[in-house]
Amino acid sequence: MRGYITRISFSLLIMSLSIISNAQVSEVIDKELNLHNLKTKIIPLGQLLDSAVIHSPLLKMIDADILIQDLKIKSEKKDWLSYFSVTGSAKYGMFDNLIINESLGDESTGTTNAKQQRYSVGLSLKIPFSSIFDNVDREVAISEKMKLQYQKDKVVSELRKLVVTQYGNLLRAHAKLIIKTSELETMKMQMADAEINYKNGKIPLADYSKQKSQLLNLRLECEEIRIEFTVAIHLLQETIGIKLNLN
Repeated sequence: MRGYITRISFSLLIMSLSIISNAQVSEVIDKELNLHNLKTKIIPLGQLLDSAVIHSPLLKMIDADILIQDLKIKSEKKDWLSYFSVTGSAKYGMFDNLIINESLGDESTGTTNAKQQRYSVGLSLKIPFSSIFDNVDREVAISEKMKLQYQKDKVVSELRKLVVTQYGNLLRAHAKLIIKTSELETMKMQMADAEINYKNGKIPLADYSKQKSQLLNLRLECEEIRIEFTVAIHLLQETIGIKLNLN
């Protein structure tokens, strides 16, 4: 009975030490995450979104196409002005004037000759039949511009979603890297103790090999997460068009 109680007490002690150890590891991880908070090093998300819109090659191409449609619309407007013309003339010289006299019901006509200066101004409008059909081109240009604007709005929306996703992936990979790095440092200390205990004959080779294998697997995980973090940085930089200084 006493031996049974001793085993239970020993088990409870091991469990309490394990809980304390896990709590300490959690505190260390929290401190590491706060110390290496990536949000304090990277520019705000709003600026990342604006930078992506400004540096997007696809949006620049759409803006160029919109400008072309604007020029077509303006060109069609100017063509209509060419259908109107103003004419004028000025003459000076001897002119014959018709004179009509009415006196007591009698009507007589005559002419007189005198030096005069005469002016004339006129407005003319010439609309060829082809121009009626050419107006369709302007309507097409307006429709194309509207379609390009809708396309631009859609691209901006999708681009902003992409930046948010890549930003989240970057923060997630960074947090995983911090946690795994902290875990790796703890495993290294445990491995150092295991190596001493193995040399002193306190643990068998199987336990030592198992712990060493766990350390190697953890190092491999850290390298994979480090690559994931590096890729996340480059993808976000490619999207926003600027370099990120995370030092």
